[in-house]
Amino acid sequence: MRNPKLTVFLGFTALLAFFSAARAETYTGKLEGTDAFIAVITSADRVVIYTCDGQNFAQWFRARLVSSPLEVVSTDGEVKLTARISTRLVSGTLFLEDGKVHPFKALRSASPAGLFRSETLLEGANYIGGWVVLPNGEQRGSIMGGGLIRPAGAMRQTLNAPAQSSFEGLGELSPFGVDEVWVSSRVL
Repeated sequence: MRNPKLTVFLGFTALLAFFSAARAETYTGKLEGTDAFIAVITSADRVVIYTCDGQNFAQWFRARLVSSPLEVVSTDGEVKLTARISTRLVSGTLFLEDGKVHPFKALRSASPAGLFRSETLLEGANYIGGWVVLPNGEQRGSIMGGGLIRPAGAMRQTLNAPAQSSFEGLGELSPFGVDEVWVSSRVL
């Protein structure tokens, strides 16, 4: 005879796994009125967002997915972002410290589109690189470190090799794809 409690538990566990997987997505798009791109990566209950223009603007956001619309402040505390996340689209607004407001729409995207990150330590300073790659292959990347934001240049991607980028003074960087596993492992 089947154990009804075990059946309910297994059903509930399968349902949770289904909803967790359904919320693990990658979205990419553009900020209106700028040259900046945006990437949104979700896990079951967390989100990482990165936006940059490939020149002198770059912001990282991390948050728990607890309400809609999502409201989050950048990791440096200077920029606010609101967003509504659906299965096909993330739409929202970026509020800059200088009062400028930029709406955005990011569509669910598949590889090779997405968010890439590199982390490098040089002479005691942390350098964080971020690249947003759109479905058409366009990309924007910046390196943050030493109190500055610098253009990262194009990231080279091939099917059989890890992504790479060169940066003056840092040498070869090895960006990794930010995915739901990485997002869910971040401490908030």
